[in-house]
Amino acid sequence: MSDITVAKNGQATLTCEMPDDSYNGTWIQNGTTLADGERISVTQVGAEHTLVLKSTLKSDEGVIKFKSDKGGFELDFNLIVTEILHYSMMPCDQTTQNCFQIWPAVHKKLYIPASLLAQGNALLEFEPPSVDPAEFEECGKSLGAISIGSPATLKVPYSGQSPITVTWRFNGAEIATGDTYTITSTDKLTTLVVGDFQQANCGNFEVTLQNEHGTLKIPVDVSLSETSQVNYEVVQVPGETIEKTTTVNMTATEAPAKPAGNIKFNNMSENKFSIGLMMTNPPTDVLNYVMEMKDEAGSVWHQCALFTPEEAKSITVKGIKSGQRMTFRIKAINEMGESEAMESRAVTVQKAADPPMLDAAALAKIGNEIRLKAGKDCRLKIPFKGSPMPVAAWVKNGKKLAIKGRYQADTNEKETTFQISTVTGEDSGEYTLNLKNKEGVSSHTFKLIVVDVPGQPQGPMEITDISGAEMTLNWQAPRHDGGKAISQYIVDKKEEKATKWSEVAKIEGTELTYTVPQLVKGCKYCFRVRAVNEEGESKALTSVATVASGPPAPPGVPVAVDVTSKSIVFTWTAPENDGGNEITGYSVEYRENGGDWMMVTKDHIDGFKASLKDLHDESVYELRVAGKNSAGKGKYCESKPTTACDKPEPPVLDDKVKAQYSEPMILNAGEDLVLKLPISGIPRPQGSWTFGKDKIEDARASNSSEKGFVLFSLEELKRSDCGTYHIQAENCEGKETMSVSLRVLDVPTAVENLKVVRASSKSLTIGWQPPKDDGESTITAYSIEVQCCEDEAHEWIKLNKVFPGEDLKATYEVKKGNSYKFRVCVLNMLGSSPSVTSDALLADDKFKPPAAPAKPIVSELTKSTCVLTWTAPEDNGSPINGYMVETKRVGRRNWVKEYNGRTVDETKCFIKDLTKGCDYVFRIIANNEAGFGTPGAESDETIPMDPIPPAPTPTDFKIEDMSDNAITFTWKDGEGLERDKLHGYIIQKLPEGRTKWINCNNVPIRSTRAFVTDFRAGEKFRFRISPMNDGGLGGFCELPDLVEVRQMQIMPVIELRGDAVDTVHVSAGGTLRLSAFVSGNPKPIIRWMKDKVDQERRGATRNQDGIAHLNVRYLTKEDTGTFIISAANKSGKVKKDIKVVVHDSPDPPCNITMGDINPDGSIMISFDPPACDGGSPIKHYCVQMSDAYLKFQTVQDKLTVNKCLVKDLRPGATYYFRIYAENEHGRGEYAQSNLLTVIQKNEPVYIQRPKFNRMDTSKPAGFSLNLKNVQIKERRSAKLTCATIGRPEPEIVWFKDNNKIKANNKYSMRNSMGVCSLLISNSRARDCGKYRCEAKNPTGEAVCEATLMVYPDH
Repeated sequence: MSDITVAKNGQATLTCEMPDDSYNGTWIQNGTTLADGERISVTQVGAEHTLVLKSTLKSDEGVIKFKSDKGGFELDFNLIVTEILHYSMMPCDQTTQNCFQIWPAVHKKLYIPASLLAQGNALLEFEPPSVDPAEFEECGKSLGAISIGSPATLKVPYSGQSPITVTWRFNGAEIATGDTYTITSTDKLTTLVVGDFQQANCGNFEVTLQNEHGTLKIPVDVSLSETSQVNYEVVQVPGETIEKTTTVNMTATEAPAKPAGNIKFNNMSENKFSIGLMMTNPPTDVLNYVMEMKDEAGSVWHQCALFTPEEAKSITVKGIKSGQRMTFRIKAINEMGESEAMESRAVTVQKAADPPMLDAAALAKIGNEIRLKAGKDCRLKIPFKGSPMPVAAWVKNGKKLAIKGRYQADTNEKETTFQISTVTGEDSGEYTLNLKNKEGVSSHTFKLIVVDVPGQPQGPMEITDISGAEMTLNWQAPRHDGGKAISQYIVDKKEEKATKWSEVAKIEGTELTYTVPQLVKGCKYCFRVRAVNEEGESKALTSVATVASGPPAPPGVPVAVDVTSKSIVFTWTAPENDGGNEITGYSVEYRENGGDWMMVTKDHIDGFKASLKDLHDESVYELRVAGKNSAGKGKYCESKPTTACDKPEPPVLDDKVKAQYSEPMILNAGEDLVLKLPISGIPRPQGSWTFGKDKIEDARASNSSEKGFVLFSLEELKRSDCGTYHIQAENCEGKETMSVSLRVLDVPTAVENLKVVRASSKSLTIGWQPPKDDGESTITAYSIEVQCCEDEAHEWIKLNKVFPGEDLKATYEVKKGNSYKFRVCVLNMLGSSPSVTSDALLADDKFKPPAAPAKPIVSELTKSTCVLTWTAPEDNGSPINGYMVETKRVGRRNWVKEYNGRTVDETKCFIKDLTKGCDYVFRIIANNEAGFGTPGAESDETIPMDPIPPAPTPTDFKIEDMSDNAITFTWKDGEGLERDKLHGYIIQKLPEGRTKWINCNNVPIRSTRAFVTDFRAGEKFRFRISPMNDGGLGGFCELPDLVEVRQMQIMPVIELRGDAVDTVHVSAGGTLRLSAFVSGNPKPIIRWMKDKVDQERRGATRNQDGIAHLNVRYLTKEDTGTFIISAANKSGKVKKDIKVVVHDSPDPPCNITMGDINPDGSIMISFDPPACDGGSPIKHYCVQMSDAYLKFQTVQDKLTVNKCLVKDLRPGATYYFRIYAENEHGRGEYAQSNLLTVIQKNEPVYIQRPKFNRMDTSKPAGFSLNLKNVQIKERRSAKLTCATIGRPEPEIVWFKDNNKIKANNKYSMRNSMGVCSLLISNSRARDCGKYRCEAKNPTGEAVCEATLMVYPDH
């Protein structure tokens, strides 16, 4: 049932909605059918039925029913009509009845006994609660803004027949007077006070007014924004209708109609078969739909799904297989039965559909990067799974890749392939494969790097800074670097008509600009740039022909040489480069205060000086100058900003100003401090100030300067602004300072510690402390007010003032049982401070005893005494008179009162006469006028004993080792530690971001080393350690830094042992023993090397206890050299060299050289010392000789030099020589010379050659057969052939694309009898180009060219 409330003479509208427009019905009240009339309107629009009652009467109240003509639906409405009844009363005609007759507006007679009414006419008002909207709105406006932390008051005025019950609700929940809310109501006004208004108090407040004649609800919305506001709305206004809507679920009266719409097949895959029922206007009488299916060839239907109208758009069908041809139908169902079926077309079930998934193994093989040599093919074959067959799309560098030419791709049901034929550097980039079908997409991205020569530098080449002697070239890096870093750029130049390029420079690969020097003024030059990497040179980027002549460079920076307030003279120097042409003048411009540039003169200036005149004082000027020649105007060069001012003078403050501010300034709070100080100085001084020693950064402060003054201001002064301000005015010539003392007067701050001193049923006494700040103005009085909480008016009553010097207390006579609040404020000459309000104080002699104190704290413990301290508990309305202290031995029942049962006044006391070694506990009981309260909590157990000094703090606390889950700590005992009294050490940790320390070990550690586990890698802690003895924990020794738990990484350290520190000497055949101390974390990997050969296979190695050993047996002199020990871990690698000398006989001498045979048959033989002297100096050499038939005989022994003269050699004989070297270990192997045959030398016979006249038979170089173009397949050899003529025979040089070809594995060149050939092996695409052969002899030169084309080998 819906309640409809309407004021009398208002309009009531009742509306109900049927399922559709086929439903009709009637409106019935009290058994009577309501029909259209003057006051009643009955209408139907579609499915909506409406009843309107105009000018409602009280008699219209009651239940109005709507009854439908089908389905049996009935809907009830309860109509409530409110009214204000004014009754006129006068004596009735039947005076004998001794009564009065009343005629109300409804013409109903009431009889009231005369004994209840006074004689004469009267007016009785029987009225429900009501609110005057205008008065209610004015009351809301008068409330003002609501602010956080202040009380908020909501008032609602009303009228009506008493008594009226008032109920307040907040967000639907009823509220009453308590800690948060105070509600007071009179006959005409209800008031709600929110004591400490906060954001959480924003919401919907509602007032319900009710009497025996009616009920009225008034909502009050409270919100906070930039301007706080209270929104009032009166729900019920006379003449206005309140409408409510009720929804009724109606029962269907017939079976539903055949489903309207169509059947849509969302997905026909075997594993995701889905059907949707698409309807434009879903019916309202359908509960469910049933779906049935059958094989196309069959006749039996099977139910496959049951769904609600909300689920109709997507219904999953299961239990069907791929290849089946199925038909589906759908029926609607409600309480009355099923509808006709809507049948679909026959469809074939498709194969199971799955999103594509690339083969993980194939992707792992491809990886994220593929690196290929230029000329090779890139072939990829990637298997996948997915149905239906997906489509492959390739993307390169974010753009779709066109599959044509060298790019080929194909996809079948199992795999997708991709191929790039004959890759070049241009193919480098990021490739992405997107494999997509209707079920999803799978992607993989990789980077293809083609190792090739770099791409051509990007252009066009920009030429700047052109002059008669140099130009600057600028270019961009190639699109690709060929897979290897560009090492350098080669810059070439040539004159425009020349055919040969000359190299200018090779610059770093990171540079993209170069200035070409030593150009000839007026000549036209072409330039080219080639990029170079390890694979070779790129194609050249060539510039356009450019003349070595241009505008001049910028001149020198203009400098102000003469400055006044009216003029500035600037000078500058000539440009370093005139651009190849004579400078004809200078363009000079200036600007003022950063404005537009303007010409100084109409014409160009010839010299190096310009003057600015008629300037504005203290304006800032800039000048710029550009040179001009026949090629144009060069770049400008700007001067520094210069201020137009006269000769600088330091700042000066007038002495009168200093005297004026020598006394403190006195201002009131809220006023502004403004200092405008006259000052002189050129340039204009700039002011700054500080507060004490601190820089002023307050937003209220500002300072500025204007001509003749510096200004300082501080807005809205506060008490905290009191102090000394140091003012400074400064310019380039000096500074001036002065100090200003400021006093800010304000009202005092609030009183301190307001509390009740004594309370009884007759009077209440409060006391307080003076304010912390008197506002730097003498306190004149304290104002005290009191308020009775039971007073409906809540008026504050002023008490007598308390003046300074009097006792800061106030007493007020009270009424027993009432509660009172006091508020106190301080007065001085500027006003009153904020008031402080006490809690409500009850005027009653029956106070409650105090609350239980907290457990006391034991301190200053000795063998017989201790000190107890505790905090005062709640006094429950009566001041605490004292505290009873009780003591008990642990294990005993009785508590013993200290001080013979007397109370103590303070919250601290001294306990004596304790028994050493016994366990004690203590408790406190508070007392006030109501008596003793509940005993407080017991203290911790305490054993009296003399204080035991804590153990000394340990030192050198550090981390020795650390892994990902454990840390090893070491430390040293503190100085003077008595170990027999030490319990051990406690290590504590503090996790990052926490404040509580946690013990790492519960059992004290006696040693000075600890291994602590249960950490996780990446955690961060602080650590500290403390010793423990009978006195508890001692001082803490803490690690200074935050420690992150991770494997400790210490760089390896190698310290050589024994002889290894210096050179190690070993005899041949002996054993080499080397050792070294090796440390590091993680444990280093140790290797012994010599000449890049690991010695582990040859010698015996051993690593034990941090010492690495190497033993090498049977040494030979080849082992002489440097042995290297290396140690490596994650922190790095270190190594040490050990020089080893193996002592043995020397090697044979080297390089035996035989001189010419002298006429006397002697020969000088020389030789070099042995490569190895066997570890000892060579003492001497032995030279032996043998002819072809005799044994070797010693020619000379004990030879100390590297040469020997052998005499008496026979002509025609053949000789061999061999030489030995000898040291202290013996004679080494010999070195043997080549065969020497002695031949008799005869004197030469000279024949004079006759003179002939030579005929000039020279002929210029040329070609009898030119080169021909060649076309071959890739990987074949190409041969270019030509024939030359000329005398003398021409010199042949080959070129490719203007680059000279050198013979190597790639190019082979031959020249036989004038037939010249160039063979190019293993031809690739990069070998394509123009080849040139140049033939040159002293009488001329010739050139022929041909083109080589290389095609892919498919």
